[in-house]
Amino acid sequence: MRVGDMMQTNVITATPDMSLAQAWRLMRDKRIRHLPVVSGKRLVGIVTDRDLREAMPSPATTLTRGEIAYQLDTTPVKTCMTREVVTVTPDTDVVQAARLLLDRKFGCLPVVEHHRLVGIVTEMDFLRAFLAMAQGPQA
Repeated sequence: MRVGDMMQTNVITATPDMSLAQAWRLMRDKRIRHLPVVSGKRLVGIVTDRDLREAMPSPATTLTRGEIAYQLDTTPVKTCMTREVVTVTPDTDVVQAARLLLDRKFGCLPVVEHHRLVGIVTEMDFLRAFLAMAQGPQA
């Protein structure tokens, strides 16, 4: 089985200039934890819910709610995204991709072909594939 057989192709993305507040709302509304960051269709980074939490002011801050909101509205995703993104291709074997997730402790792998984002595969996709294989053909 190849990554292309199980990847999600309707990928929700961010842009480098999207604000942290916009990215946070997008992740919350779509119930996702990973946002590939694209410029056009070219993958330039990835931001996770953890990246966004770490970029937020400390709960012990002396900033007012308005100041925090302003900071999140004016800080772009590019300030906290990972730029060196580990990717796979649609032809990557799923065992190799799963090993990469486990070894590197990643939650997802963007799928790239000819430098363009074409999909994403997450831990949940691997669990779904495992369950489908474990259940076998349905009668």
